Amino acid sequence: MIFMRQHVSALYLVIIYLCHFSFVLTSQNDDEHGDMVLQRQKVEVSTSAPTSDLSTNMKTKFREGQCPSNIECSRLGDPCISCTFNETCIYGAPIKGICKALVTDCTGPKEFEKEIICRYCYQTDHWEHSCLLKGGCNSVSSPNIFYKTNCTVKPDVQ
Repeated sequence: MIFMRQHVSALYLVIIYLCHFSFVLTSQNDDEHGDMVLQRQKVEVSTSAPTSDLSTNMKTKFREGQCPSNIECSRLGDPCISCTFNETCIYGAPIKGICKALVTDCTGPKEFEKEIICRYCYQTDHWEHSCLLKGGCNSVSSPNIFYKTNCTVKPDVQ
């Protein structure tokens, strides 16, 4: 009788574990499926433009809506500038790069030098980036379960 009770308890734990594991895999696959749909939509949108002039014009219109007017060009951030930096920098050290304003209604030189800290995007402090929150995950569990998300460094971070 005791052996039977232990066997049923062990079977019960295995079923709970499999249900939990199945839930985790389902939620990860749902996220990946959602990401694939977004990628497919992005490809369809980007390839539907008949000419590169239209695509360039759309990017310019987007920037004009996102970028402030009559501000010093060197004070602009993403997506209003394009910068080139030496990628072989020393971690944590300041590094200088050359930036160009991608808008025409800023003041001062359109090409300027910008100084940033040498680091990867994922090494920014929590207040320097924002992440997409994923629904349907159980982050309070034992052992800890992790999930993938997309994070973006804020445009004013240097």
